[in-house]
Amino acid sequence: MISALAILPGCLFSGDDDDDGLSNAKERRIGSDPNNPDSDEDGMLDGEEDDFGSDPTLRDTDGDGYSDFSEFQENTDPNDDTSVVFESGWPHNPFKDDIADPGMGASARVGDLVGNLTTEDQFGNPTELYNWGGQGKYILVDVSAEWCGPCREMSSWLSGDNGTYYSDYDGLRDAVNNGDILWVTVLSENNAGNPAVLRTLENWDGSYPNENIAVIRDDNYQFLQQVGLSAYPSVYLLDENMEVVERARSVNNIKAMDEAMDLLGL
Repeated sequence: MISALAILPGCLFSGDDDDDGLSNAKERRIGSDPNNPDSDEDGMLDGEEDDFGSDPTLRDTDGDGYSDFSEFQENTDPNDDTSVVFESGWPHNPFKDDIADPGMGASARVGDLVGNLTTEDQFGNPTELYNWGGQGKYILVDVSAEWCGPCREMSSWLSGDNGTYYSDYDGLRDAVNNGDILWVTVLSENNAGNPAVLRTLENWDGSYPNENIAVIRDDNYQFLQQVGLSAYPSVYLLDENMEVVERARSVNNIKAMDEAMDLLGL
């Protein structure tokens, strides 16, 4: 005789085919994939998301720009779009610890990883360069100094000034403003030629505001020395794994911008 349980699959012993902590029956009920342990591919198992209170079918449950995994790591609310990882809106890379950080003492040429510059931004918040990685986008990093005229011109252009030397790159600026490519300004020195401090970053951001661009401090010239500065400003193109794709050259300190234009088809 066939039992009632045998002809009613999913009622009780429905199993957990993908071993993610959610039963097949519940996965079917909420719309997640019973054959994929991470249905939304955000880095958290479906069962972990269910326990955390986020939606296993959505990478970013509350639509605040931060994945549920990032919210889990930083203990913010995945169901509240006002509870964010960074008030500044800077990206967060929940997988940054998986990058084989070479440290700031290593030289970074094309094909090398840059170190995880850990410093502060223009708002005085702790900042890690690796947070810009893992976003599926290229990253442009310019190394500048407060006293440098061409640096000021570049940042003025980035904040919306037209008719400058950089006008041929307006498509790239649009890509920054649209979020198609990421940009970080690393300030090394202040107007007196001394290492940049928080006030240097604040002044720079006040003069050349762009809500999509972080201004961070190059503590003790670590980043400058790692990338081998050609001239101020020098621009470097990184991929999402924090590997140098193109760097400043002695004959062209913004060559990385040309490479970025080509990669984006601009």
